[in-house]
Amino acid sequence: MIVMLATGKSLQTCRNLAETICPDIDMEHYQRNHWGHNLLETADIVHFWVWNDNVRDRILVIQGDGEKLTRSSNSALARALVNICCGTIEIDQWKTRLHVTQTFKPSRKMILAKHSGNWDSEVAAYRNWRTEEKEFSEITKPSLVWVGGIDEDEITEVLISNIIKTAKKGSTIIIESIGGRGHFAKKACEQIASTTNATPTPLQLPFVPTGRGWTILHRESLPVPLAITVGKGKIISIDCDIRNALLHQTTWGVHGYSYESAKKLTQQLCN
Repeated sequence: MIVMLATGKSLQTCRNLAETICPDIDMEHYQRNHWGHNLLETADIVHFWVWNDNVRDRILVIQGDGEKLTRSSNSALARALVNICCGTIEIDQWKTRLHVTQTFKPSRKMILAKHSGNWDSEVAAYRNWRTEEKEFSEITKPSLVWVGGIDEDEITEVLISNIIKTAKKGSTIIIESIGGRGHFAKKACEQIASTTNATPTPLQLPFVPTGRGWTILHRESLPVPLAITVGKGKIISIDCDIRNALLHQTTWGVHGYSYESAKKLTQQLCN
């Protein structure tokens, strides 16, 4: 996440820069009720201009004077920046300078399925794995297929039909709600169950999953992955975020598994 602090003409320059970096994202203006205003301390009446891609905040432009900030550690601006810093490190997940990122690679090759929605958000988590990006029509052999999306309105009849057809041929399909708060996977599971007249069954996990900072603070429960057997294949729906955890980077606003839990779940599904 990029945070810019400015006043006067520089403020407009920063907003213009943010628009250039994120041309496809609509800016939102907040004076209160953004998590930066109230995560730990109250910091109302601080102007935020926010570019959020429906998963997380990408850029924050804040109206404020850096010189005045250094003179008062208890100003509303200072409290807002404390909230932002603590949010971006997920409060309790701050890694020390000696931290070494641990990575793992599933043994199976994975196909990232393309569709008309946000299938390619945060795909950097999978770049180090053996992956391919394919249209459903190109998946002709039994495969491990990952279908990601953000919001319910990305679910279409065509997408549900493609998922079912691909599973019937013997593929294992994993459906994920990217960002964890838009319920893409939940809606897909409901539509698939209705179309196939099948009852989703909870997937047995050999571990107790733990959540991210946002999930913990808001006391949101982690949804259990649900499985539906279709023909020779299986469809597994995970109605929260996995890929942001696998990036092993902290961020605020994502509902889903912690890195360790995401790694264990992905190993279980992919190996």
